Amino acid sequence: MINKLAIIIIILLFSCVYSFEILTGVKVGYLGWRPYLEEIGEKLEYTGWQHLETGSGLMYGPNLSLIFGKRFSLSASFLYGQLSSRYDVTYSAVFPGEPGSSEYDLIGMVRIWRGDLDIALSYNIIRYLRVFAGFKYQPTKLEVKYAGIKTSNYNNTAIVLRESDIFELKNFAPAMGIGFLLPLTEKSVYTVNISALYLRGTLKVKSSYQWTKIGDIESGEGNDRMDFNITGCGVSADPAFMFTVKPRVVFVVGFRVQYIYAIGEKTYTSFADNVNLYRKLNGHDAVFGCMVSVNYKL
Repeated sequence: MINKLAIIIIILLFSCVYSFEILTGVKVGYLGWRPYLEEIGEKLEYTGWQHLETGSGLMYGPNLSLIFGKRFSLSASFLYGQLSSRYDVTYSAVFPGEPGSSEYDLIGMVRIWRGDLDIALSYNIIRYLRVFAGFKYQPTKLEVKYAGIKTSNYNNTAIVLRESDIFELKNFAPAMGIGFLLPLTEKSVYTVNISALYLRGTLKVKSSYQWTKIGDIESGEGNDRMDFNITGCGVSADPAFMFTVKPRVVFVVGFRVQYIYAIGEKTYTSFADNVNLYRKLNGHDAVFGCMVSVNYKL
């Protein structure tokens, strides 16, 4: 509520001083996401997170820019979409509370619902150079569903395992950066925005599973949970080409690259391991892909 009120006040203040122009449109991108969960899983090997592959898919949404005179502009965009990848893995790990290792042979699917809200206030220092400040909000839900065989090496028993893991991430990232503009022709321009990010967020993991012992009527089910506080820092770059195809229509094609070094501090676990075991875990998070947008000047 406070953030919305602040934005409204900024718009009103600028509109009192400057005449402004509105640019609105839609944006579509094909993006890939390599989550830091992979590297966290290399420490917590029993989770199997280290075998998560890069998810990819379409994201789309509206964007809006308010241009105040020749100096200031306020922009906002929101992308949302579903990414996916396979989860077909074979690995060996020691599960907490068990006396020895087990072999896992699993087949499954990963689905990711990801949002990306980006708001920035820009100031043109000179015609081809600007600075900006803003923030990103990136809510993400990742669901891994799989089934397979778990074979315990220490007692030669095997079970059929079915499991569903849900990861809920809520990341906030204040950002500051610089933008460059280079005219190519009368109707085309090359731009690039580069920003530094400071990330804070949470990661909550919920697992539910069912198992049945092969050659026996014994079966069972259960639930586990693990929570993390996330901090991190990184960079984001958005190079693009802008084309004025009609007096009021602007077409943009470009790329997006975002890299974050993240540290997860474990705050709760229901697994048999101690919460202080690998309490702080780090990983590298990357988002990359191509973007296309069509904008109309009102």
